[in-house]
Amino acid sequence: MIRIKIFTFCIAIVSVLTAVPGLMGCNQHSSTLESVSITPAAQSMVKGTTQQLTAIGTFSNGMNLTWSQVVTWSSDNTAVATVSNTAGSNGIVTSVDIGTAAITAYDAANNISGTARIDVTVPEAISVIPTNPYMALGATHQFAAIALFSNGTVTQVITTFAKWTAISTGDATIIDTPGVIGNGIVSAGTVTGTTVIQASDPTMSGATGATTLTVTSTPLTAIALDPINPIVSMSTTTLRFTAIGTFQDGQTTQTLTPSVTASWNWSSSNTGIVTIDNTGLARVVAAGTVTITAKDPITGVSGNTTLTLQ
Repeated sequence: MIRIKIFTFCIAIVSVLTAVPGLMGCNQHSSTLESVSITPAAQSMVKGTTQQLTAIGTFSNGMNLTWSQVVTWSSDNTAVATVSNTAGSNGIVTSVDIGTAAITAYDAANNISGTARIDVTVPEAISVIPTNPYMALGATHQFAAIALFSNGTVTQVITTFAKWTAISTGDATIIDTPGVIGNGIVSAGTVTGTTVIQASDPTMSGATGATTLTVTSTPLTAIALDPINPIVSMSTTTLRFTAIGTFQDGQTTQTLTPSVTASWNWSSSNTGIVTIDNTGLARVVAAGTVTITAKDPITGVSGNTTLTLQ
């Protein structure tokens, strides 16, 4: 069996290096390829969509390298799913019909392969994000559609493939050209009001999702988090943060509910101390001090506070 080796001097594997973006140098010790794996290892897909798979090569020294352009990709059931070996799109799976296919990434030089499972099925539901957002007059934003499957854990982004509809009492439009980049971009017009933004399964299975957009003449300009700089004991296991928005007129403030902030970018500066979910619910892990931040994905406006656990 031939083994690819990585030496201090890279001459022996120039051809491999040029095939693997990001591999800028060589390990200081000899190393051999031990396994090839694919991520994600299992993926549910909506019919007629694509999904990028990545092959990872694991070496005897513990190093992991992206191996997608080195391996040969194949599907055991091309009637269900095909996979690309074309340079620049290696590992992109296209779902063809309902069913199951095994996708293999094979390194011929080392006779090592990895396999992933693809299930082409109908989504149970579709989630549209951002959730219940605010947009200023004349603003634009890319909305996203996420397919949710019956196993409850695997999702697929289907923004490009979804059927988009804007049901408006205000003045907002949406690009609905499935298969085109930019599908799902919402533009707010010159009239305030609310618009229901809906995404449907492109196979017309009946699965849909929606969110309510509020177009306002006084957009969000600042975010404050409540409580402000709390100090709590380690006996506190969870703590709910609330976002208070200040709008452009400088006077209007509003407590924004979790349904509004559910698709915001909530973060903790140290997840080893505190984690926080996308509704502002913080969970205590260890003693210490962290910064909690919430960011509105449309305006980019953010606010933060310091949480101390003792």
